[in-house]
Amino acid sequence: MKQLCIYAGIGLGGAIGSSLRYLLTILLPFQQWPVAILTANLSGCFLMGLLTSWFNRQPQINRGLRLSITVGCIGGYTTMSTFTADAFTLIRAGRFFSGGLYVLVTVLGGITLIWVGHVFGTRNVCKHG
Repeated sequence: MKQLCIYAGIGLGGAIGSSLRYLLTILLPFQQWPVAILTANLSGCFLMGLLTSWFNRQPQINRGLRLSITVGCIGGYTTMSTFTADAFTLIRAGRFFSGGLYVLVTVLGGITLIWVGHVFGTRNVCKHG
């Protein structure tokens, strides 16, 4: 039963995260560049770094809640498939520089923001209470 609750929490988190990503695509429609998905992927990387390092120092937080937030919500919010589809759209349209730049900014920006989030999380910048 406990495992079923974890799966349900991940599913709920995924629904929330993917709904937030879709909201970004409405607020920041793909015109010249896929800004919405770039924003989702980079901010998701930062949040993943921040929250995983914070969760590591908070053993009292339920494993199911951790998974609901990281695997579910952040996993649903960020998306490799949409990222690659957007890059392919740019490249197929002959916009090789834009497509390559988008891939480079997403990958390097993602790695950088995972690290920045981790640094924030491990330095107790986000203390509560």
